[in-house]
Amino acid sequence: MRKIITGGITAALALSAAFAVGSLAGTSTGQGAQKSTLSTTMGSSSDCNAGSGADSSGFAILNAPGNPHVAVDRVVGEVSAKRLAPNHTYQVDLAIDSTCMPQGTLSTNTVGNGNFHIDLPVSPGDTYFVVVREPMGNEIVASQPVPLQ
Repeated sequence: MRKIITGGITAALALSAAFAVGSLAGTSTGQGAQKSTLSTTMGSSSDCNAGSGADSSGFAILNAPGNPHVAVDRVVGEVSAKRLAPNHTYQVDLAIDSTCMPQGTLSTNTVGNGNFHIDLPVSPGDTYFVVVREPMGNEIVASQPVPLQ
């Protein structure tokens, strides 16, 4: 009986680990879509800073479509903000190697959730992340830097 229970627990743990690994997007080298949480930013409120990763206010998914062996020339992505100020409009920036480029605005609904789509031809960089700002420039949340190939 003990072997059956132990075997069942081992199988359950292996299956849950497989699902956890399978749910991750992309690879550590930057191939495929890269998902990163939106969290409070590191540094001053008006610079182009990455998120701290300490909390979660949604997520950003970034991808460089095309051949992974050619330099990145386009970034597509989705930003899903959660629990920000209700009925508010924010500026969304795409950062390439810590240089922010405005992309447009994200508007939240009555509970503070909103989405934004990114589709931009870009120059190649080493890391990419999203910054969400107040209209006056103060950073609210940002994703952590991810590589793209």
